[in-house]
Formats: sequence, structure tokens, C-alpha cells
Amino acid sequence: MAENTKRPRETAISGGMDTGGKPMPATETRASAVAQARERRNLTQQQLADALGVNRVSIARLEAGTRSPSMALALRIARELGEPVEALFGGER
Repeated sequence: MAENTKRPRETAISGGMDTGGKPMPATETRASAVAQARERRNLTQQQLADALGVNRVSIARLEAGTRSPSMALALRIARELGEPVEALFGGER
């Protein structure tokens, strides 16, 4: 077998999103905002999922913070809940 000949990294980080040195918003905060907005509208996860045309598990995972929505889904969620997308998913710089 050939010896591992990978090049060494030239920088301390290997990529990713530039957050300007600030930590990204906590996932729980983002998820809590969606859950709180949904509850203010007196919607169950299933009702929100049905209105958006997604599976209830998708909403549960989003609220639990284990998944992030696509841009299109984030916009649909914001529209359905009557909230600015920035209030639900961040947007502060």
C-alpha cells in the first residue's frame, strides 16, 4: 500500500463560514423561537407541518435543534407563523 501522502494544512482552520469572530447563535435559541411562535399561533407540530407540506418529524427536529431548514422552508415557516425570518432563524450581524 502507498504511504499516506496528504499535504499538511497551511492554515489553522479548514474552512467553514466566516462569522466575524462572533459565535453563531445557539441552536436551542433558534429552535425555541420557532416553537414559541408556533405555540403563540396555537398550532401543533402536525398542523404546522401539514400547512407547510412537510413531515411532522421535520418540524420536531427543527425545534429540537438537530436540523436546520433550507432557505425556502425557513421563509415558508416565517410566512406561516407571521414572524420575520430573522426573528425565527437569526440574522443579526
